[in-house]
Amino acid sequence: MVSSHLLSIKEKKLFMKHAHFRNFARGLTLVSLLAMFSFSFPFGGDSVEIFLNKKLLFRQFMHEGEQLKTVTINPSAMKQEMEVNYKHCGVAGKSRMLALKNLKNQIVKTWHFTDVNSKEASMVINVADIIQGLKKNEDRVHLYYSSKELPGGKLLADIVYQAQVVAAK
Repeated sequence: MVSSHLLSIKEKKLFMKHAHFRNFARGLTLVSLLAMFSFSFPFGGDSVEIFLNKKLLFRQFMHEGEQLKTVTINPSAMKQEMEVNYKHCGVAGKSRMLALKNLKNQIVKTWHFTDVNSKEASMVINVADIIQGLKKNEDRVHLYYSSKELPGGKLLADIVYQAQVVAAK
């Protein structure tokens, strides 16, 4: 009878150790989840990539508070192409359009793109068209994207025209 009573105490101690371990494991899991979601990761969402003659200029997730990127072009880029890839949760939009707006927010030039079923749906524009879209005494325009999924449009980049090529020292 004494041995069964001791076994029962051993079992209680073992159970208590497991109960404390389970509570500790639950607490650690909760803390880990809170820590993981307290950082902002670009899960899903929209993203943009801009290339100049196949060279990546920048890749950015389109979250609030992101700093506006600036693309500088000059006369030597006249025959080059700018490629814009905008994705809505990894998929190309429908009824896509790029627009240049001057500093008065007036549309200077627009490009419309056909709908595609591909994830890689590049929108290619000639740099010469951007330069021609600039009026005299203007050296800066804004590049906007809009689509069926984003009818209000989104400012993608500032495009600055540098008329003189600055030589490297």
